Parts: sequence; structure tokens; C-alpha cells
Amino acid sequence: MLNKSEVFKALSSDSRWEILNALTDEPKDINEIADRVGLKAITVRHHLSSLTQTGLVEPLPERKGGVGRPTTVYRITGDNIRVSFPQRDYFLLNQIIVGGLLSILGSEATKEIHLRVAVKAGFDLLENTASENGLERWTLDSFRRLFVEGLLGEMGTKPEVVSQSEDELIFQERNCLFFELVKTNPELICNALDKGFHDGVVKALGPDFEGERLNCMGHGDPYCRYKILWNRPSGADST
Repeated sequence: MLNKSEVFKALSSDSRWEILNALTDEPKDINEIADRVGLKAITVRHHLSSLTQTGLVEPLPERKGGVGRPTTVYRITGDNIRVSFPQRDYFLLNQIIVGGLLSILGSEATKEIHLRVAVKAGFDLLENTASENGLERWTLDSFRRLFVEGLLGEMGTKPEVVSQSEDELIFQERNCLFFELVKTNPELICNALDKGFHDGVVKALGPDFEGERLNCMGHGDPYCRYKILWNRPSGADST
């Protein structure tokens, strides 16, 4: 278990936050981290020592071709610490609610409830976003800017656009907001809550759009990846 006081001390540095963000997508060696965050390698090494001692980061040997000593890369451990004072535990509340629904209603009814609630949440979120931005019609560009880079970025899912063409957008999320819950019930969280939320988002985009989840962290992938297809009406502006 992570020591809170040590973690707080380690995270008091903005540079260490930047290093953690740099490691979100994949493990990196010291030079790669230094290039990403704009610090000298010796400074990165010092910060990594602190992050490793607190349990936020761990080193891994990785041989990159040839013979000799392997290069050490670093990755985030994935251990979670919840910060509040006085102590609050909303994760426990989620466990109680989900466990209670499962025991009272059964798995299928609980999944259906989560799916319906999530669809409405995704739909309402995108509808409100369109209204707040005076948007009458969604395009891939506006969806990328307002939802992927905007809303998902604000939520903390670490979104990345993988590719975009005139009629297709593929994006992925490196951070699962419900990862601790996913560990105990991926079927409910991934295939009901997450799927329903993105189905609601696609529904709010309009009848010219289709969506599909390609990868899922809860089922062993390193990210959640999604594809949005736009059957663009003839003459429609891409922006």
C-alpha cells in the first residue's frame, strides 16, 4: 500500500507530475523521459528515484537489441491513492451500490440499468456540449475538438487521436476512470457503463454517425480505443 505522506511529498514537484504524465502512454527510459519533459537526464534520474521509492513508478529491464546490459525503462505501477481530509471513500460506496444491485436484481438486470443510465449520460453530455457551444450539427472535427480533446481531456482519461480522415476518427484513452471497479467486474463496467456511455455519445452525434469500441483496458488491452464513422452528407463541410 502506498504511504500517503511519502506520496504527497513526491508529488509536491511539478516536474514529477510531468514525468508521470510522460509515462502514461508507455514505459520509457531516462533519455526518452528527459526529451519528453525537457529536463536533463540526471535531473530525471533524481525524480525517478523519489517516484520509485514511493511506489508510483517501477523500473523494468528491457534489452534493445544486441548484447550487453539491458536498458532500464520505467512505468507507472497503477497503484491508486485517494486524497481527502477528513477521510472519504467513494470507491467503497460504489462497491456497496454495485454489490447491492447485483445481489438484489441479479447480473442481467443490473447490467441493463447501468447500460440505460450510461446511454442517457453520454447523450445528455454531448447534447449539452453542443448547446453550450452553439453547435447545430456535429462533424468529426468538432467532435475531436470538443469531446475527445476537450471533455475527455478534462475528465482525465488521457485521450489521444490515433488517426483521422474525412469520414473516420480513431481515438484512444490511456486512463480508465473506473479501473479499480473494472478489476472486480469488467462485464458490468466495460460492457454496460462504458459501452452505454459511448453509445449515448454516438446517438447524440446524429444518424449520420456510427461508433465502435476496438480495444478495452478492462479486457487486457493497454488502452481503450474507439472508432467513429461519419456518413457525411453530400456537400457537408468537414469543420
